[in-house]
Amino acid sequence: MPLSAPITTYAVYAALAAVVIFAAARDMRTGKIPNAVTFPAVLAFAAAHAVLSGLPGFWFSLAGCGAGLTFLLVPYLFGYLGAGDVKLMAVVGAALGLHALLTVFLFTSIAGGAHIMLHLWLSPAPADPASGPGEGEKPAKRRAFRVRYGAAIAVGTVAAMLWNLSGRAYISLF
Repeated sequence: MPLSAPITTYAVYAALAAVVIFAAARDMRTGKIPNAVTFPAVLAFAAAHAVLSGLPGFWFSLAGCGAGLTFLLVPYLFGYLGAGDVKLMAVVGAALGLHALLTVFLFTSIAGGAHIMLHLWLSPAPADPASGPGEGEKPAKRRAFRVRYGAAIAVGTVAAMLWNLSGRAYISLF
């Protein structure tokens, strides 16, 4: 979508950018993406598409929402992601539709992978587990690292929207 795109597209992109950036900030600060952010956003984007395009716009948004949920459902079921991350991807799907989700998912995966690699690179190396604790010492507890995937979703979403605004088509299977 080049710069001659309809103003409504820019409005949807701006609103979505605001939602994902706010959600990412909350996720980084508290470790949670609240339903008070995701549910109203899904409803607002579905309503906006319905108003702008009628019933086809509503189905466009609903299909994107369902696909967004599906993209991250398996990692959530295995405990790798939180429910807020899954619902945030549903918001992205409701706003951008089914055709954009593969591009968003690819950029999000790159951002999430970079986040994990940076964390591993900057974290101190664990003590040699073969040596074990000394006499009278308790084994050191190591906190599990949990990816705040809201930030990766925000980066991936904004990157995909910029990709599309630069005139490139979304990568899509549909």
